[in-house]
Amino acid sequence: MSFNRDKKVIQNLLGDEFEREKEIIWTSPHGTKIVAHVDLYHKETGIAIEVKTTGSPAIMRSPSISHIRQLKTYMSFLESPRGILLYLLTSDEYFQEYGLTWAYPNERQVILDKLDKDATELSKGFESGDPSQVRHIYNKEYISRWTTQNWMCRNYCPYSEKCAIMRAKECES
Repeated sequence: MSFNRDKKVIQNLLGDEFEREKEIIWTSPHGTKIVAHVDLYHKETGIAIEVKTTGSPAIMRSPSISHIRQLKTYMSFLESPRGILLYLLTSDEYFQEYGLTWAYPNERQVILDKLDKDATELSKGFESGDPSQVRHIYNKEYISRWTTQNWMCRNYCPYSEKCAIMRAKECES
């Protein structure tokens, strides 16, 4: 099954109480506008649900940190009390669900503050063409434990080569 077809199958199984591909527009305190889409949103309870597909059964042990961060960001935008990560295993045609709640009382605000800082930094980096202004993207928290690569650098970032050169020079010194 393909990723989009899997996701559509799940979305179509659910009733009208769910909003599908809910668009979220958030403007940070510094004025940076962020547009996101949560796969499913339960209208009555405010639960955000993110559907992921993978061929790796390793996901059964624990969810991806980047997926947790993504869903908690959506939960922050939507002021959701709870979120669900739903993994569809394409290799075994099986699924795994992880429920998320807030770990501490002001976690939502901490996430929004970090997102504001990171989005502002990213915007400035793109405007200037200087990857050194976007250091947060190269942190270990964005490195996939399966591919050992930063998913944001692969095929997404027009500055990935400049960044790699900058990082190599930093390692030499």
